[in-house]
Amino acid sequence: MFENVEKKLKTYATVNFVGVIIVALSLLFIGAVEFEDASGGAVLVLFLAYALIVYCLLASCWFIQAFAEITESVKQIANSTKQTNEILQTAFAGNISEEKKKAHKLLLAEAEAARIAAEKKAEAERIAAEKKAEAERILAEEKRALAEEKARRHKAYWAEHTEERSALLAKRREAEEALKTVGSLAGKEREQLQKLIGSIDEELNKER
Repeated sequence: MFENVEKKLKTYATVNFVGVIIVALSLLFIGAVEFEDASGGAVLVLFLAYALIVYCLLASCWFIQAFAEITESVKQIANSTKQTNEILQTAFAGNISEEKKKAHKLLLAEAEAARIAAEKKAEAERIAAEKKAEAERILAEEKRALAEEKARRHKAYWAEHTEERSALLAKRREAEEALKTVGSLAGKEREQLQKLIGSIDEELNKER
């Protein structure tokens, strides 16, 4: 069953092709008789579906035939290559063995060189990664220190200006209450209140 598959595939494709043609003609004849009185639109749809199905079935036969030919060609090439290798091995056994040894030594040398290069590359990447990590750590510490200093100055400033901060907060609350009471149609007033709240927030949070 599994020997000479390519020939069996060709036979299968031929049988399918003939079967599809016979069935297609039979269905065409039956359809012409059965749907003689059907409307033109329905007949057109059925004919298009029929043509598409027949086309797909025929295409599958062609694909099977093409696959069988490709398989047969590959098998012939493989057999030819195998025979050529056997002839070469028989005629030049000694030379081939020597060449194999040389090729093996060359491969070993290349593998060793590649291993050394990979180790050097890995070491260089490790050192670069350590340097990058150290630089990122230092940068993060500097940013953290700057942020802490900024927060400290900000807190110290408002600790010394509590009245000003309270006044700004009170003004902000008034603006928020006024914003809630302003209607949605009062666009200009809403924009002015939002700008006021934004300016108060900017004043409260700006760097000192």
